[in-house]
Amino acid sequence: AESSQLNFNLETINDPRLQADALLDSAVAAVIIGFDGSLNYWKLMLAASYLADPKIQFIVTNADASFLRSGLILPGTGSMVAAVETAAGRKPIVLGKPNRLMFDIVQKRHPSVKPE
Repeated sequence: AESSQLNFNLETINDPRLQADALLDSAVAAVIIGFDGSLNYWKLMLAASYLADPKIQFIVTNADASFLRSGLILPGTGSMVAAVETAAGRKPIVLGKPNRLMFDIVQKRHPSVKPE
């Protein structure tokens, strides 16, 4: 997205700039979410809007809800995914921890890999 779009300040849902034809790229085939320390309303809106199309894949890297660091609770990717899930009304495919999918794919290609 253009930097001007990332700094988009939405004050009302009736903002005339909110037009799917102008904001969504028809070439997008998937929404992939990983940790994003700069997640904002704009990114949430775009992700949820793309996911309104059931043909768009919804993939996430992991579902860690949060991390404790130096007395602070840091929201993890799972917290970010929860916001998109709620807005889009869809569940993602989780490729990484705690899901086994990625491990199963690696083990299929490399049978000698054993979880020990």
